[in-house]
Order: sequence, then C-alpha cells, then structure tokens
Amino acid sequence: MKRALILLLAVVLMLMCGCAKKTEEAPQTEPTPAPTEPTPAPTEPPTQPPTEPEEPELINPLTGEPVEALTTNRPYAVAINNSYGAMPQHGVAQADILYETLIEGETRCLGIFYDMASQTEPIGTIRSARRDFIRVAMAYDAIFVHKGLSPKQGTQYDKYSAQVTFEQTGWDHVDGNNEAYRYFYIGRTEGYAAEHRTFVNPDKVMEAAKALGCTMTREQSLDVGLQFDEEAFFVGESAKKITAYFNLSSSYDNKWTKFTRLTYNEDTGLYEASQKHGGYSSVGAYVDGNTGESLSFRNVLILHTPIETLKNKNGWMKIDVTGEGEGYFACNGQMTKIKWSRASESDPYTYTLENGTPITLGVGKTYIAIIPMTGHVSVE
Repeated sequence: MKRALILLLAVVLMLMCGCAKKTEEAPQTEPTPAPTEPTPAPTEPPTQPPTEPEEPELINPLTGEPVEALTTNRPYAVAINNSYGAMPQHGVAQADILYETLIEGETRCLGIFYDMASQTEPIGTIRSARRDFIRVAMAYDAIFVHKGLSPKQGTQYDKYSAQVTFEQTGWDHVDGNNEAYRYFYIGRTEGYAAEHRTFVNPDKVMEAAKALGCTMTREQSLDVGLQFDEEAFFVGESAKKITAYFNLSSSYDNKWTKFTRLTYNEDTGLYEASQKHGGYSSVGAYVDGNTGESLSFRNVLILHTPIETLKNKNGWMKIDVTGEGEGYFACNGQMTKIKWSRASESDPYTYTLENGTPITLGVGKTYIAIIPMTGHVSVE
C-alpha cells in the first residue's frame, strides 16, 4: 500500500513537469500594433518671384504733367512783349509758367520753358531784358532770351541795369540785338512798330545758345520744389473771376490802369485770361497768335512785393524778387491767401498757406503776377 502511494505521487510529479515544460516552450507572440497614418514628406514653401519696384512717374517739374523722359537740358526764360501794339503774343500758351510784372510804363511777360527742344511754334515778339526779369530766371537756372537790354548810363542807377546784371553774374543769355541777331527773324511788318516784330523759333534759340557758349545742360533734371495734384483741393473763397491790378497808385480809375483778369471756366477747370492795357478802355481777350486760342491756366499766383520807380531818365523799376511777402493762390475756382519766400537769387520760390503748409498746385500751367504792394486784387 505504501509502495503504491509512492508510485502514484511519482506519476503525478512527472505529469506536472511535462505540462510546465510545454508551457515554457510555447512561442511568445507580440501584440499587433494599431495601424497608423503615414507621415507626409516635408514640403518646401512655395517661392515667390521677386517683385520689381514700380517706376516713379516722370513729370514736368513746372507743370506736374507726365513726360516720357526727364531732360537735363537747361530751361529757357524768354522776355515777351506785352505792349498793346504788339498783340497777339506768340508761343505764350506753350510756356510752362508765364510771369507778368511791371517795366517802365507797361507790363512785360517772362515765359519759362522747361523743355525748349519739345517746342515747335515761334515765340514772340521778343523784347529787351530788365534786371529783375533776369533774377527771376535764375530761380529756374534758365538761359535768358531777349532782344536788347537796359544799358549802363554812367550813373548811380547802373547797378539796376540788365547790362550790369549780366556782367556781374555772367548769366547765360541770348541777345537778338548782338551776335545772335541772325537766329531771330522779323515775323510781321504791316501795322506793327519795329519793336513789335521780332520772333525766334525754338530750334534756332537753342542753336544760338550753343554758338554763344552757353552751358546747355545740368547735372540732373530741374527740381524747383513744386508739388502737384490732379485734384489740388483746398478750402478757400469762391474765385470765378480774379483781377490783378499792376498800378503803383492805389487809384484805379486813373489813365494808367493795367490789369489782367482771369475767369474760371467750369467745363475745362482752367482760368482764361483777358487784359486791359494802360490808357486803353477796352478789355481784350488774351490769345496766343499761333493758335488763336485763349490763354488758359490751371493755377494763378499773385505775389505782392515792393516795387518802385527809379529816378533815372528811363524810370526803371526796382522789384524785390527775393525775400518774402504775401499773395494769393487760385485753382479749381477757389482762392486762398498765401506766403511766398525766396532766400537768394540762386534759390527757387517757395509758396505756403498762411499756416506754413506748402501749397499743392493743380496739374497744368501757371500764371504768376508780381504786383506792387498797392496793387489791388478783386475777386468775384
């Protein structure tokens, strides 16, 4: 019995060992991982082509009008007859800026042409130079064009002559009375006095300037600091009709009454000019003889400055064209008071509102009247 029990235990132990061995030898399996989304390959950020900087718009620095190219040729300032017996003028409508101011007994004009090479129509009639007209031309580095000048007289007033001004400054000029006479021509005879007949063509005046040894070009295109905007909006008083009087006297009903009137045309946005000459009762349309069209301007500037008649035998005018003063600016049928300044003859003119803000001109041509302190300005 005891022996049988021992055998039974041995069998049980053998069975248990066998089961344990099979359990140890069973292959071990790893758990199946859950499926994952494939990781996308990194992509390069899209490359943008380099952007070209926008070309600045090229504009005429005297009008703000677009031009195909800026020129480094010097501008020209042309002394243009404004006598009653010389009307109509020719070429004044092509001037970028047209000045009018006093000479002895009447007014005279100075046309500033930014690019004479682009002009094709004759200019005239050409008249003589005055000291302060030359000094205005210097504001634009302009070659001065004239026929004759106020000469030295051997008196204390010689410093106010155009002849001395040219000698002292060496300013480039083309005089139709001297070496350059052959470049000018007589454009009309019947009914006109001799002093009202001389013209010049744009190509010939440039040819004359070169022949006389004038400096023809600048290092860079002209910049006189003017700002332009097509709208040129500002708040001012209504100015549909502006009349600028050039009288040295405060009396406006005397025999010598010279004024220029500028009437606003709502359809064109321009001021159309007319004028009354001293000693004549009629107010005449101001037209360009090349086209027969009214002389029109986008901008009107009227500058008050001290003007006096010198006591020499010719009664030359002494006009302050440097320094500072007050005046008016009109554009788009509105007018406002302004201040003007010019530090020296080598500087351009600066125009600001009364609060010191630089004015913005409308795009287009400008008429500038330089009138005495007593010169009246009426506005309707």
